[in-house]
Amino acid sequence: MTLVCPECFGEKGLKRRIEGIRPGYDEGPCDFHPRRKGVPVEAVAAIVDEVFRNNYGFSETEAFFSSDPDDDRIYHQPTGTDFRETVESLTKPSEDGAFDALCSQLIAADDYWPPDGGEAFYSEDAHYGPVRASDGGNGLLWQRFCQDIVHRRRFFNDDARGALATIFRNVHLLQDLHRNPAVYMLAPDEAGDLHRARIVDEAELQKISDDPVGRMGAAPPKVGRANRMNPSGVRAFYGSFDQKTCLSELRPLVGDRVAVATFRLRRPVCVLDLTRFGAGPKELNVFAKDHARRLAQWRFMQRFMSEIARPILKSDEHLDYVPTQAVAEFLAHELEVHVGGNERRIEAVIYTSAQRSPGRNIVLLGHAALAEASDAAVRKAAKTPPPSSFELNLLKPTIPPDPGISLAERSLVVLSITGAEFTPGDAAGLRDVINPAF
Repeated sequence: MTLVCPECFGEKGLKRRIEGIRPGYDEGPCDFHPRRKGVPVEAVAAIVDEVFRNNYGFSETEAFFSSDPDDDRIYHQPTGTDFRETVESLTKPSEDGAFDALCSQLIAADDYWPPDGGEAFYSEDAHYGPVRASDGGNGLLWQRFCQDIVHRRRFFNDDARGALATIFRNVHLLQDLHRNPAVYMLAPDEAGDLHRARIVDEAELQKISDDPVGRMGAAPPKVGRANRMNPSGVRAFYGSFDQKTCLSELRPLVGDRVAVATFRLRRPVCVLDLTRFGAGPKELNVFAKDHARRLAQWRFMQRFMSEIARPILKSDEHLDYVPTQAVAEFLAHELEVHVGGNERRIEAVIYTSAQRSPGRNIVLLGHAALAEASDAAVRKAAKTPPPSSFELNLLKPTIPPDPGISLAERSLVVLSITGAEFTPGDAAGLRDVINPAF
């Protein structure tokens, strides 16, 4: 049995993993560094094996012709690096003996069964190349969640809650290449203006004039319609970070009149920023214990970002919104995230605009979607007679003491739409559209 130690390898992540498992072994000193406690090379090979399989696969071959003009045959040669080169690049060995022992152990422990068609993964003759990380099964879990919540059991569904808990576990730890976190506290001055628009006629303009906050803010529960992130009757505030994106999301017709209001955050809110998933994640050491899970979660969140940003079509059915509505409720009421040393709930989701690139939208959930009452609303509430019974008073909804937004003073404007712009996607033949290839 060969014993190795952290000093046998130069890869920092592998060194940390060996240091982490070393207290569990007492076989003796390292064969290559006698003053240091060793661990069996089998234990190190088990660590390397998982990382190798998560990051490398068999490379493709490339065709080439012989330089002999009389030879018209096509030859093939492997791309990538051979087995030992790949292991060396991955582990950065400092001792030839430890490296040889590791390579031999990887080959010896390779679990396959030729009678069943199994093929060795590790071979001195094989060549390997990097593989794109999958979503770690989160995509399949999401599909099952959608089927379950839409067609089987919508309420009191522990299976659906468990699926979302798995998908979003520790999402607050994810960071992009610039180390910007996906979950953070958005301060009012950082958020800036949040724009919201409505297509209006003369009658609606008068109602907005009488109560701008009530008419331009999130729709009250009694009249609120289902949307991407909220079911009917549940308040949510959808806004855009710039006016052009706001108008694009509304999709008015030429000749329409549009009322646009500007809101601002009254307090910091905890946001899940899906736009952070537009690029790659922060580079993690491949030997980090949760490297594969975090990378898989990042891949899935990129897909989920596209799902949230997908434009709402007139042909969409109410059922199309159920999965993302359930996610919004889970984020706002179930998921616990740690931001700034405090345990919090997600109060808002930022996502890219499907109508205008590079526009960004935000949906505020729960109490964060409530706007500070206008003077008109306060006067109206003061004139409203109290309920005739104690029971009715219990049923009367209460206003939370800390609304998330307020209407910016003198921000309400009315615009006339005089034109529209359209950006076509890639062209496709009619036959390809009717009979798409799978």
